[in-house]
Amino acid sequence: MAHFSCPGCDTQLQRKARFCSNCGYQFEERSKDVARKSVLAIAVIFGGVLLTLVLSHSLLNWEEFSDSRYFFNSLFQTFGFLACGVLALPLLGRGATAESLAGPSSTRNLGLGLVIGLLGYGVSILYVTLLARLQSTGSGGDETFTPFVPSLAVMFITSVIFPAFSEEWTDRGALWVALRRIVGPKTTIFCTALMFAFMHGLNGGGLFEVPHRFVAGLGLGWIRMRSGSLWPGIAGHVLWNILAMFLE
Repeated sequence: MAHFSCPGCDTQLQRKARFCSNCGYQFEERSKDVARKSVLAIAVIFGGVLLTLVLSHSLLNWEEFSDSRYFFNSLFQTFGFLACGVLALPLLGRGATAESLAGPSSTRNLGLGLVIGLLGYGVSILYVTLLARLQSTGSGGDETFTPFVPSLAVMFITSVIFPAFSEEWTDRGALWVALRRIVGPKTTIFCTALMFAFMHGLNGGGLFEVPHRFVAGLGLGWIRMRSGSLWPGIAGHVLWNILAMFLE
């Protein structure tokens, strides 16, 4: 029974076919081509995210910030992340966009996503508290600079809504699809968690941001794999950001 069309001539072929009997297309070459394009797509996403972070944080000047500038900076970062995925998806072939958007989620998986968001926040609090205690035992500096704090509405949009959607789709949407072309589920979860942590690595804590974000990214990757949907991760991400916004 035919399962797919030959990329060379559209002849219907069986799934186990190693070459096309009509045009001679070698499917080993097809696999190599898919792998090359997937690696290129991954490089586009990683490189694009790095460039976005560098450009975004080079614009930061907390002493001269305002709500409008803070919003623009967050918007720039959000569109930068999304652009990385948009540029990478054409390399992955037809159906990659739909695959990156994934499907709907069951209520149970949405609930699990919220639990992961809650646990992620808990891990974050424990980690930050530990860092604060370690810092207090060291030589204390004279902290005279008070950073800009945006209004509640601007903070909610830029710290809750924008990151939840842009980071989840870039990590566990576009990057997820590229990785799944060439590696297994465990490696995919690991690499997307690494990217998730890396996205936060240039925040106020620098590389100290990475460990607890990575742990949370593992949980978000697990629920993405379990549910086959982005929505549980988005729900958990939103909850985590809301808790961080109002409780810290």
